Amino acid sequence: MNRIFVYVLVWAVMVAGTLLQVVIFNSSATANLKNLGVVAIAVAEILLAATFYLNLRYEPKILALFPILAILAVVVFITAATLAVGM
Repeated sequence: MNRIFVYVLVWAVMVAGTLLQVVIFNSSATANLKNLGVVAIAVAEILLAATFYLNLRYEPKILALFPILAILAVVVFITAATLAVGM
């Protein structure tokens, strides 16, 4: 596949994810369900961006795991802080 096509495809998936987050945010679901949906999509977008735009797919698997674990740790801490404060 052409590399430019792959990057445009990743960008389009991220735009679609952002639009889906807006739809979830404006839905009539409970606040906890909205938060869970938006955070889940955000985590998927973070991992997608790290994989393609930071070129982690070319790194050895163990080396690529460190930034992904750091990103996941930040998401866990932010989620825990949000739940502790209560929305």
